[in-house]
Amino acid sequence: MSEPLVLSRDRARRIKIALWLALVPASLVAMVALYLLLRVVPEEPDALRYGVVVAVVAALLLTSMVKALRRLPQRDQRAKTDTVVAGTLTTVAALPLAAVWIGYPLALLGLVLLLLSLLPDEPDK
Repeated sequence: MSEPLVLSRDRARRIKIALWLALVPASLVAMVALYLLLRVVPEEPDALRYGVVVAVVAALLLTSMVKALRRLPQRDQRAKTDTVVAGTLTTVAALPLAAVWIGYPLALLGLVLLLLSLLPDEPDK
């Protein structure tokens, strides 16, 4: 027996667009982490801690977004929960990335994901 729908098709489509848009800066964060760990750390050992933090943030972001994207077509409560988790992680993960310009659009996209997933919705059948 399937779970009841909690998201309409239109809301699921908008959340999907927001998740794909958030994947772009999350992928850039992963590239920044690789750059920091491969290029900057050998020259400046103090940058290792920041590089590891950025790599962990990138892994969390990409994992939560891919999980939400995979669950979203079901439009059930678990899909909504995964979207809320992705939005929360995206918003919180933007804090240590404020030193890099990518943190600001990431925070904005996280708030958009939270709003889209938490606003009331009438699911269609």
